[in-house]
Amino acid sequence: MLMLDRKTLTVMMKNRFVVEFDDTPDIDSLDFTGCQGFYHIKSLKSKLYQFWFERASDGEAFYSTIIAYKMSMLPEGR
Repeated sequence: MLMLDRKTLTVMMKNRFVVEFDDTPDIDSLDFTGCQGFYHIKSLKSKLYQFWFERASDGEAFYSTIIAYKMSMLPEGR
């Protein structure tokens, strides 16, 4: 059963990001409280995730957040 209408699903497909992490991420620590539309997180493999957003602005905000998160995961001196 499709929970979202096709228009919303199509928009979310256009606003998706695939992110690969060096280490297993703590997905629960990512902050999505500022999202104004629907979002969906899908694990593709242990360190590979898809993030889907209904609103392009939510995807853009996520992009900035995920870069900061990934940089915080880097070991010191790297």
